[in-house]
Amino acid sequence: MPAQPEIITERLRLRPWTLNDLEFCVALNMDPDVGRYLFVHEPPIESEQRDLLRRNIADVWPELGTVWAVERRDDGALIGRCGLKPLENSGLVEISYCFDTAAWGKGIATEAARKVLDLGFGTFEFDPIVAVTHPKNVGS
Repeated sequence: MPAQPEIITERLRLRPWTLNDLEFCVALNMDPDVGRYLFVHEPPIESEQRDLLRRNIADVWPELGTVWAVERRDDGALIGRCGLKPLENSGLVEISYCFDTAAWGKGIATEAARKVLDLGFGTFEFDPIVAVTHPKNVGS
């Protein structure tokens, strides 16, 4: 699979993760509004999230696809993640994204996802790419 390229859109920069991003990732996952549809069975435990995210950032994750850190181009602020990863126990690849609540309702996820899908279907040659969300998550 090709190396993880940097992606630039009109408003966003999608780049590889670094360990400097760890605390943002933990805070994002621990935000109850962000996690409402991600952790539907039980709330996440911060120490477990930190360990999992540290491993994901430090290792090659996911094994198939890639997940980018998403920054605003105007100020470099980290606002979320977007990428392609295996859909658990299915053999399929899914588009996945998660953003800080301040980025909601501004077309940010759509802008990032369009570029990631272009790369997924083109360069990575994934077909199909699926999307899965909780039925009540109408914003996604």
